[in-house]
Order: sequence, then structure tokens, then C-alpha cells
Amino acid sequence: MSTKFNEYGLSSFSMFKTVIRIFFDNISPLSGDVIHAFFWWYRRMGDNWILENDQSLSQFFRIYGNHGRVPQFISDFMYRKATVITWTNWARLGFIRDGFQEDRIHVIDLPVWPQWINIGRKIENSVIFVGIDFYLKGGDTALGIFKELKERWGSKVKTTYIGSIPNEYKNGLRYVDEYYPPSPSSTVMRKIGESQVLILPSRWDAYGITALEAMMRGTAVVSSSAGGLPEVVGDAGIICRNNLCMLDAVEDLLMDTSMLKRQINNQLETLATRHNPERVTQSLSEVYESFMRR
Repeated sequence: MSTKFNEYGLSSFSMFKTVIRIFFDNISPLSGDVIHAFFWWYRRMGDNWILENDQSLSQFFRIYGNHGRVPQFISDFMYRKATVITWTNWARLGFIRDGFQEDRIHVIDLPVWPQWINIGRKIENSVIFVGIDFYLKGGDTALGIFKELKERWGSKVKTTYIGSIPNEYKNGLRYVDEYYPPSPSSTVMRKIGESQVLILPSRWDAYGITALEAMMRGTAVVSSSAGGLPEVVGDAGIICRNNLCMLDAVEDLLMDTSMLKRQINNQLETLATRHNPERVTQSLSEVYESFMRR
């Protein structure tokens, strides 16, 4: 079942689809030495199952105000025997808190193939924000940063916003040169590629695929310290803990060409090392081979 832009959160429609998923997940005939499921798979798992996810169940529900832990019997019943692959140590700790055995959790970076890296021509002094969920991705913060940039730089800086904006924040569009509602990946990647700096002021971000996409397009990343973002952006980008830091970082990158180039090169080096497909494949093969030796 395909997931559309507005179906990543909890809603009546997404919950309806979940019920249908649970039904089909449990009637589908499956066999194999290894069964690898991505994101949430609603079927009781045995020793030959791998569950790959960007965050634990408790971490997911925490987005919606639940600061406790999902009852352990849920994890025990559904997933306890499964091996877990996740993409950050932040998520690994979440799975441990949910009752998973530490030796069954593997942190493996997502692969980035060299042909995915495509550095296009940049628009001078250009900044972009991309976020489907307005509150969780910090759309209000992005509009505030755009406002400050426009008041200081005027037409010398170009601002692009891709994502949803509630009606009560529509006045902030006066500080946005290009606005796009939630758009196809091709549009998002093209606009990121045209921009010099991407801002990710997320309040919650399990991984931050957008940061990885920006790195692949040679766009400097300035992000918050939410969730798994510090691990994804790492030392190659800039991690901020407040809005003033983010604003200053953007201005520094736009004013200092050598700093901008240095950060972009560091990000590309991170892709070539941490996200090397051969390295990722080897790590994944080791997990599979451990199943075969049982």
C-alpha cells in the first residue's frame, strides 16, 4: 500500500489503512531462511525475521505527546524474537528501552550510490526549507529565519519553502520567494540542488532523509539536534540547538564562500565513507550470515 505525503502521522485514514495492513500482513504466505520487513510489520515474528525501522514504537508515539514507554508486552508479543536493523544509535537506544535484546540490534547506515550524487548549478545566496509536517519539521521556525534573512539581506537572498503551511501562518509567505506545497521527490530534489543551504529546524526527526538528499546535491545542511539528525549530519554539517545559531550559521555560509565549499566537500566525503554501498552491503551480509549459521 503506497503512502502519500500526508499519511505519515496518526489520522483516521492512516489508522484505517493500518487495520487493513494488519489483516493482509497476517494472511500473506511467507517462507524463507530470512524474512526482512521494513518499517512496521504487523505480524508476529520468529527467529528468522529482520525488522528494519528508523525508530522504535515508543519513539514514534512520543511524537504525539506520549513520553512513556509502549507496554513491553506489545514488543514481546510482536517483535521480541526478531533481529532489528536501524540507522542511528539514537534509534538503537529506543529499541533497547522497548525491551529488545541489545545483541539483536544492528546499526547500519543507509547506502548512497555514487550515481545518486548530482551537484547542479546553484542560485547565489539561496536557502531552502523542506518539511511535510509543519510543526514537527519546524516550519514556523523556518519562516522566522526567512523573515530575519529578508529583513537583513532583502532581495539579495532567495528563500524557498516546500511543505504545508497552516492558514494562521500564511502571512509568513511574504518572506518566501518560492513556495511549493508538498511535492514529488523530483521537484524537491531539483529545488534542493539549486539551493546553497538547506535548513532543518525539526522538533522531531527520526533520521532526516532530507539531510542526506541535500548532501547528495552538494547543498550545505544546517539542522537542529532533534532525534537522529546529529548522527546523519554529523561533523560534516552544522548542528544547532537554537534558532539564533541556525540563523548565524546560514549567514556565515552565504557570506563565506570558502566555508560553504569546505562544508559541501566534508558532506560528500561523509557520503563516500559512512554511506559507502560496499560497506553497507558487507554489514547487511554479516547479519544475514548469522542467520544461516544457526
